[in-house]
Amino acid sequence: MKICPDCAEEVRAAARKCRFCGFIFSESSDAERTSAAEEAPEQTQSLEPAPSRLGRITAGKVLFGLILLALVAYVKFGIPDTSSRRSSVEKSATSPMTPLQKKVREATEYWEEEKRVEAAWPQRVRNAEVGVVTTIVGPGTSWPCAPSVAAIKELMQWHKASLAEPDSQANEVAFDHLTNSLTRTRSIMVEPRERVKILEKETGVRKISVIEHKGNYGVAYMSETAQGCWVEAEAVTR
Repeated sequence: MKICPDCAEEVRAAARKCRFCGFIFSESSDAERTSAAEEAPEQTQSLEPAPSRLGRITAGKVLFGLILLALVAYVKFGIPDTSSRRSSVEKSATSPMTPLQKKVREATEYWEEEKRVEAAWPQRVRNAEVGVVTTIVGPGTSWPCAPSVAAIKELMQWHKASLAEPDSQANEVAFDHLTNSLTRTRSIMVEPRERVKILEKETGVRKISVIEHKGNYGVAYMSETAQGCWVEAEAVTR
């Protein structure tokens, strides 16, 4: 079919004369219209997209591409550099210790060795039986040592209270009571690791005589410890 240029009606493509208005079609115009109609499909066909070299895009291909991209990113950015961390650890291990660190380390090693030795003591020594030579339990605080059982029980009450809440008002009050009780009962404090001999034994307490002191003490202290004083059993038992 073709359109008459005079009346705009559709007529057959091979018609030379319009049956509606009598317009006569020239041969040149028919040839141009025919060639134009033949070229139109070719142009339409040429505008279609060329097939992809990768073929049809599927979900599997998309997933493979994402995995490949992730591997490349990990290799380039994700592998941690452990060389600097290892060098810093090696440096800290080989760097000299400060005097304080050295003292702490020596003290720790000393007490660990003491505990290993104590673990091998006979049961009589560990139980602080009468007649054995042992040491005041350490490391830790000093222990009250009183001339009587009643005095040591009073002193231990304030001693434990003074250690229960450090840096508190109750701690200060308990410490004041402990100091006053030590003076009133003519008692002393014995230090951890001092060597003592067990003279007497009662439930929860032991009477000791200090035979090796860890510090420089006065005559009164030496006299008191030579005669013997009472300590709580925890101070000499393991």
